[in-house]
Amino acid sequence: MLSPKSKSAIKSGYLVALFLIGIFYCSIVNIFFLNFIAQIFILTVPFVIYYFVKKYAKTHPEEPLTFGPAFGLSYSIFSIAGLITETVKFLFYQFANANYLPSKIDEQRQLYERMGLLSNEASKAFDILSVPYQNVVFEYIIMYAILGSIASLIIAAVVKKKYTPFE
Repeated sequence: MLSPKSKSAIKSGYLVALFLIGIFYCSIVNIFFLNFIAQIFILTVPFVIYYFVKKYAKTHPEEPLTFGPAFGLSYSIFSIAGLITETVKFLFYQFANANYLPSKIDEQRQLYERMGLLSNEASKAFDILSVPYQNVVFEYIIMYAILGSIASLIIAAVVKKKYTPFE
């Protein structure tokens, strides 16, 4: 039997994953307006997760949501959403449009060459990122493990309730 916090994290993680998949779709379409919207919406993801954590705190007032549980809830939402989103991206890169990722990486490589910034290490990094599973693992580590934990710390600091042990 799952706790209410786990159920809330899973449900919220699914919803945030749908939001992130929508952002991913807007970013791969070659329409400037949708690409611009995707760049704006990716900045709103921590606020969406803050909303879900705040909603859980309001619907469960009997449970003191101190810093630790608030961090765990928000980081769980980030992790679940990230796993689902990166799985969808991998399937897209590997099976739906196998030429998409290498073409985008080649565009970035050419941009670096024109600016004179392409070094041997940068060339190796582009080679690594052009492989779908390496790209999604790297993105998961950077976006969800590192930046997600930093955002979860901030969310937990804002949402936490003051704990009084004698209530």
